[in-house]
Amino acid sequence: MNSQHEYYRNLVAIMLKTRGVRFSVSESLRSKERFSLFTVTILSIYIAGLSIFSALFPEFINGNQGRALNLILVIASFSLLTISLFDHAANRAVLAEKMLQNAFAITAIMREAERELAKETPDYGALQMIAARYEAVVNSAGINHTNLDYKIWIIERKPPSCWLANIFRIAGLRYYKCLRLAGEMAFQLIVIFFVIASTVSVLYIFTI
Repeated sequence: MNSQHEYYRNLVAIMLKTRGVRFSVSESLRSKERFSLFTVTILSIYIAGLSIFSALFPEFINGNQGRALNLILVIASFSLLTISLFDHAANRAVLAEKMLQNAFAITAIMREAERELAKETPDYGALQMIAARYEAVVNSAGINHTNLDYKIWIIERKPPSCWLANIFRIAGLRYYKCLRLAGEMAFQLIVIFFVIASTVSVLYIFTI
């Protein structure tokens, strides 16, 4: 096996890794999009519930409680608006689809390179053009995966040596996936905590 053949074999291995990580990133972005949608839904229900309660049962709300309710509604509405604007700027659904299609494109290029390498006398000129196409496809995504994304993909593919190792593997995988989700969704988590804390604080201040 000559050096050129070895080079393109290594390139196919890199394609396999890049494709796998990008499939994983696409799924992660979709999970974040679902979590964000859940957050917006909860806040919307919260605001609607308070508004309906104040409209249907005004007799249960005195002056202080009314001011508290209005303040809570303002805080929750502002939080909902902030999350919506943040999500619009993040554009996760588009990025997830872009990474998915990029992974599919890399798969096609990788299979083409594998077929060429499987020939008795590979055409290295063709392989050079395949390598150039691969670089163009990777760059066309406009974004790249992180080291954490790569680490998660490595753990997912690592075969466990025994049942105990598999337990640690699953635990590590869950930890890193939660870390990835929490790192990206910290803003939403902070806003939810802020709304809950504000609700408790305002109710306490205005009802004592």
